[in-house]
Amino acid sequence: MIACDHEQTMEMLRVYEAVEGSGQAYDGDRFIANVDYAIKDVAEMVPFPRAEGHPTGYMPGARNIFGLLRSPQAETLARYVGARLHLCLEDGRRLDFTVVRNLTANSCLVQGLADFRSPS
Repeated sequence: MIACDHEQTMEMLRVYEAVEGSGQAYDGDRFIANVDYAIKDVAEMVPFPRAEGHPTGYMPGARNIFGLLRSPQAETLARYVGARLHLCLEDGRRLDFTVVRNLTANSCLVQGLADFRSPS
């Protein structure tokens, strides 16, 4: 078993944005479900090389958007594992995402495919 220091792990992530709320999931223009979401936009802090006489520092690595969607209707998102969908957030922005896997009958893990986009 590998031990994990939660505080150390959190220090190694830079959270750019964390959003929670209610929105709508779509497959193209087709409405799928009303959902509750909790999504984070983070970057792993990557060490940069140690320079002579200078301590090692950290800089942000690749950005990663991920989170949870919950639907009141059981199994609503289950058939969309691997599909490209989009979420309309409460503030009007949109997030393209893929359902990575189902966690329970009513919730799933999602991976953002791009940054949050303003309404067009």
